[in-house]
Amino acid sequence: MNKIFIVDDDDSILKLYKLFLEFKGFDIIDQAKNGTEAVDKYLRFRDKPDLIIMDYHMPSKNGIEATKEILKIDGNVKIFLISGDYSIKNEALAAGAICFKRKPFSLQELYSSLATIFSYESNIISSKIHVC
Repeated sequence: MNKIFIVDDDDSILKLYKLFLEFKGFDIIDQAKNGTEAVDKYLRFRDKPDLIIMDYHMPSKNGIEATKEILKIDGNVKIFLISGDYSIKNEALAAGAICFKRKPFSLQELYSSLATIFSYESNIISSKIHVC
């Protein structure tokens, strides 16, 4: 079962993703409400997630800043960055995100992106490869 860590400052999004992704068979190992909390939690994980779904606009530390810090800790972690701000796509991918998705999107689009990420997982040599 693929383990996912969800980072978003919106409680309703956290709940929605958790319910939907668990229904689809994913293991949600934890959630964080901002980039600072995400980095802190990542440092304490015993069993690391297979993927982090990270929002961009958050208080304390945005998703790109958190992505860079987490990748310094573990260069192999896969981060899927999401935002309503399409102008940050190239910056997100350059920071090391393997996928960028612009909000709003349907839950089916989210699931399709995750299916793509995990179907390529065994072929991914570097977390710098953009799969979706």
